Amino acid sequence: VTYVDLLLIQWPCLDPERPFECSGLDGAAERVSTWRALEKLQVQGKARSIGVSGFEVSHLLHLLPSVQPARGNTSAIGVNQVEWHLGWHDENLLALCRAHGIRLQARSALGGPGATHPGVVPPMTSAVVRAAARAHNVSSAQVALRWSLQRGVPIVV
Repeated sequence: VTYVDLLLIQWPCLDPERPFECSGLDGAAERVSTWRALEKLQVQGKARSIGVSGFEVSHLLHLLPSVQPARGNTSAIGVNQVEWHLGWHDENLLALCRAHGIRLQARSALGGPGATHPGVVPPMTSAVVRAAARAHNVSSAQVALRWSLQRGVPIVV
């Protein structure tokens, strides 16, 4: 293998004990340093696209000023892969990503065990999702996935 199609910064937070409690400033210098390393790998042709994963609005707002604009064989942030489903989605994050040309990509699109936000009801158990599935003679999973796609958010499985 001489290159990868997509290389992501996996998580914006430094403290694994507090995964949902880091602000845009916590670890900001490390995120910028890591981002610059990804940009170098892309310039070298070792990564076709580069992006981030799990970044919220505050993390992106602090990283964006350090991101090189798309030109030549370099790219701005191509993807932000986040938990996104009927039970958990951030419309402000989607709007920010769209405004900056960042593709928001859904992971854990069905909720369930891969979903990380505590207290969220998985869409597969939602009475509304099950009713929509029955009404259209499809599965609850199809309803949940279609919702993301219709919002313009591609899904990674």
